[in-house]
Amino acid sequence: MAKVIDSYHEVGFFRPWFHKLQRIGLNSRYWVYRMNWWLVNKLHYVTRFPIHMDIESTNFCNLKCTMCPHSLDDFGMAKGFFDFELYKRIVAEGSQSGLKSLKLNIRGEPLMNKRLVDMVAFAKDRGILEVMFNTNGLLLSPQKTRELSEARLDYLIVSIDGATKETYERIRVGGDFNLLKSNIEYFIQYRKEKRLAKPLIRLQYVEMRENTHEVKPYLVIWRGKVDVMTVNRYSNRVNCEDRSLLAMKPVGRANCYHPWRRLSIDWSGNAQICCGDWQNLCVLGNCRERTIYEMWHSQQFNEYRRKLKARRLNEIPCCKNCFVLASYRWEKA
Repeated sequence: MAKVIDSYHEVGFFRPWFHKLQRIGLNSRYWVYRMNWWLVNKLHYVTRFPIHMDIESTNFCNLKCTMCPHSLDDFGMAKGFFDFELYKRIVAEGSQSGLKSLKLNIRGEPLMNKRLVDMVAFAKDRGILEVMFNTNGLLLSPQKTRELSEARLDYLIVSIDGATKETYERIRVGGDFNLLKSNIEYFIQYRKEKRLAKPLIRLQYVEMRENTHEVKPYLVIWRGKVDVMTVNRYSNRVNCEDRSLLAMKPVGRANCYHPWRRLSIDWSGNAQICCGDWQNLCVLGNCRERTIYEMWHSQQFNEYRRKLKARRLNEIPCCKNCFVLASYRWEKA
């Protein structure tokens, strides 16, 4: 029987939930937001405003990881940093209209943006419940750790695709395993010393042929030190070499949940229906010219949603060859 497979798999069940409850507590606003996050995917209703937004603080990156388009010499992508004044305008609109969650990255390393701490602080000052970002962690210096904690970052997601220096640095070209390990350990220790409930810390590991033998050592090293660990399935992003261990084949398309609960905005201000649209194939407009509300309820976006509900993903440019595993139904190969 065909089934839907997600890329992200949290290790364990009780441990991550215990840590989330311990650090978030019984904050009713937070848990109502998470319930709504789940319901919109099941019932397909369009909220007044996106529940979550991805804002690309930058698409520059300090690494050339083997499974990422940044490693491809012929991957053409104009690069830049998000304008801080435009960012403030977008977040101000969101804070007045129901935005609950904000992630400050899409295609790059957010810590390369010198205003990242200011971006976190501004969103928290405007009442955004959950502010987070993904990082490779190499620029997460002790000073940056202190600044992000003081800015009230809620969730830190660090990618670490090896349990040894040799494997990690072979995959994450330009990386330094010992520096990354030191940065994570300092973050953990600083949070403990200051008795901070947040940020929650999640480590994620993309399992591929090159590192599948180090999944268990990765879990042993970090279990009990961080709040959440994931072992993610590899997905081929924009013509990279296939490194998948998934012994299954796609047999049809599945419902996609992104357009009912999130909106993505690249560094130039272009709004897109999905954070997986790395090639800017489904642009709804630019935030310098249109409000988030206008684009969220636009005829173009509603037409995309209608096609998605009808499983007509091949008619949507950014969905046709989507790399997100959960947008397909799978069977054993």
